[in-house]
Order: sequence, then structure tokens, then C-alpha cells
Amino acid sequence: MKIRKKDLPRLFMPVALVLLSLAFALFLPAAANRFRERMAREKTGSEEALAMAREKVEEGMRDRQNLGIYQSAYRKLEQQGVIGKFSRMELVENLGKSDVEMQYSILPQFSVTAADFFRMKVDRVEIRGRVLHEGKLIDLLTQIGSATPGLPLVEGCSLSRIDGASGGEPRLQVSCLVSWVTLEPLK
Repeated sequence: MKIRKKDLPRLFMPVALVLLSLAFALFLPAAANRFRERMAREKTGSEEALAMAREKVEEGMRDRQNLGIYQSAYRKLEQQGVIGKFSRMELVENLGKSDVEMQYSILPQFSVTAADFFRMKVDRVEIRGRVLHEGKLIDLLTQIGSATPGLPLVEGCSLSRIDGASGGEPRLQVSCLVSWVTLEPLK
């Protein structure tokens, strides 16, 4: 079969359709593959977003549960003055209310960041005085500790006998270093 010049215009359309079909046959699988890959990436991203959302919901539920569990302990610490601002003036007043003759030195305050939401403040005082016996020292430390907000920590005490003490006179010279620890919420 011979193709003549006058048949060319009639063959143009079928040849164009065959070439177009070939182009689509080559292009469509590549385009479909790219589309499938994009959909897979979107699916992975959606799954990751869903997993993160579920994790946040679970974290919120744990926080809610923990809040209920620890709320009473937190309130108790607030009532004891462990959480809140420490008042050095209140400490001085409580030291002055004691029936023990003493001198005291309030040392510089320092603070440490204890967590993302609390700063631990430490106020230290050195107490020197004379007591009748060891029980009076314990009574003094208990009285000051319970009257002053914060968590009192006795870092150390030294005791020495007073020579020549008689009757109802103090028999012991004492020196104690006491720290008050408070937690100050960070805002």
C-alpha cells in the first residue's frame, strides 16, 4: 500500500491521535505516580498531626488527673507558707518573741530555679544564745520554725557548757545555722 499526497491530510488526524495517545500513555503513569506519592506524604503528615493531637489530649487528661491528685498537697504547702514569698520581717518578729536571750545574724538570701515554674529561695539565719538545757534549744527552734512560714532546716548547731553556771542560769552556749526554704511561683 502506497500513501499518496492527497491521503496525507486524511491521515493527519489518526496519526495525531496515535501520537497523543502515546504521549498520554507515557505521561499518565508518571503523573499518577507523583499524585500517589503526594497523597502518601499528605497521609503521613495527617497521621503525624493526628498522633500529636492524640498525645496532647492524653497529656491534658494526665495533667487534669495530676491536678486533682496534687491539688490538696499544693494547698497544704501554701498554708504552711512553703509556697509563697518569705517575709524576713516576720522572721525577725518571731525571733524577738522568744524567751531565750539571743543574738542573730540574717545572712544574704539566695535563690535557685527549682523547676520551670518555681524558684527556690533560701533565707539563712545564724542564732547565738544561752539556754538552760538542750530541750530549751529544741523548743526555741520548734517555736520559731512553726511561727515562720517556710520550711525550716537546721543546718547545724554547736553547744558548749558555760563554766560556773548555777541554779536557774543558762548552762549552754548555742550557735545554730537555720535555713528557711520557700518556693516562689514564677509568673
